[in-house]
Amino acid sequence: MVVLLTRSHGRVDRGGLVLGGFLLLCIVFVVFLPSIFEEMRRSGESPSRLGERRNGDGGSVADEVLLAMEKFNEMDAHFKEHFDRILFDLSSNRSSLDVLVLSFVHHEKKQKEIMLRHHITSRTETAKHHLFEKLTSNKTSSDRRLVHLLLKTLSSDRARDLEEFLIDFIDSPTSHSSADLEEKMEFYEEEVLKIRNLVAERTKEIDRLWSTQKKELTPGLTPKCQLDADNAGVLFGCYRDRFVRHRECDCEYTPERDQRLVLCVAVGCIAFGLALLQLSRRCDQGHRRGSKIPLVYPDFMLPKEGFGPKHLYHIPPSAIPILRPPPSIVVSSC
Repeated sequence: MVVLLTRSHGRVDRGGLVLGGFLLLCIVFVVFLPSIFEEMRRSGESPSRLGERRNGDGGSVADEVLLAMEKFNEMDAHFKEHFDRILFDLSSNRSSLDVLVLSFVHHEKKQKEIMLRHHITSRTETAKHHLFEKLTSNKTSSDRRLVHLLLKTLSSDRARDLEEFLIDFIDSPTSHSSADLEEKMEFYEEEVLKIRNLVAERTKEIDRLWSTQKKELTPGLTPKCQLDADNAGVLFGCYRDRFVRHRECDCEYTPERDQRLVLCVAVGCIAFGLALLQLSRRCDQGHRRGSKIPLVYPDFMLPKEGFGPKHLYHIPPSAIPILRPPPSIVVSSC
């Protein structure tokens, strides 16, 4: 186009070529100027700025991973309720073990797909990694969210192991014992102990949350047996009674439960005794004050004015009982 513009009557104008080339360079410069400046700015950034940018991008990725981990825990809580419903039908001979297995496999497959999407190989190890990174960094933000996430992840893994144990136990009751169940449960207690030692300032909070999670996510337990969620012997006996012998499980009373019962009875007795003592004192005070009901004598009215000792002869002495308190004198307005 520049050549055509600069041709005139078969000859080439050198000044036109120079002008056309200059215009072309200006157009290219204007079009690519923002990209050039952006590239120059990036190349001029210091390594620390580049590190901050990478950390910022990594922070967003970490948030996505943490949200996915929290979603996993919610999915496990919902599935535990579904698992218990199938177990109830199974104990009532209204369902089969195949339905339970298919439901468990489908839940596992769904979670693995989400884990692959977020490049998560182990949920527990991922939660540990984020907690350790938070504790070793100089950031001042709270680690409470990560501690709760790790505990809930451990309780979800514990529930998954117990669900798998239940499936195998129902399929082959004689191949498993309470020692196998205790070994699985002891592993998670040791993991929680490590967290307590790592975050010593949150010991009470960790114990409270872990106890709650075990009660809520232990599969196959009736509500009255949830206090035995950390007792492998009682838990195994309950599983055997419900799903092998097909009868209601009897939860044993632990010493802690006996102590709680004795304390409640003692407090109730003390409260009842204090109530009786207070009632007795009020009755004694009422007898000491005497009756508040005034005595009314027929044909006897005290006038409003001019009352004196001379009016007392109207009351016969025999009309006043010896043991009766002194009567209340009512002044009439008549």
